[in-house]
Amino acid sequence: MSWITDAKGVGTFPGTPAGTLRVTAIANGHLASSMRISQDNRAGAVLTLAPGYRALVSVELTSTSGPLLVRVLNDAGRPMDTWLDGVSDRGIEPPGRLFLGPLPPGDYVIELRGAREQRQEWIKIVDCDVGATFR
Repeated sequence: MSWITDAKGVGTFPGTPAGTLRVTAIANGHLASSMRISQDNRAGAVLTLAPGYRALVSVELTSTSGPLLVRVLNDAGRPMDTWLDGVSDRGIEPPGRLFLGPLPPGDYVIELRGAREQRQEWIKIVDCDVGATFR
């Protein structure tokens, strides 16, 4: 299915089948947004993208830590894997840097797990990218 936009970013899908559609929009620096659009509401549907932010994490642990798996949890302890894009790191060999996001504003735990250790670092995202360091 092809997507055509005008100068204002208004998009159309010529030749789409009848019925309800699920549309997902993704853009760098923004959170993915998805919605169902019924046949009757196609002309007036508006999908708005909210900004998403990144966590840039320095991992200064020694290389004896071995490879570490990376998880991001929200403040309720729920994994945020579905929010992270394909550029986000899911593992790391210390020392190194992690790139995680986009994430909406909120409190998060970045968790590093390996065979020999587990570390956690709390971060708060307000309205910009944040940095953190594991030592």
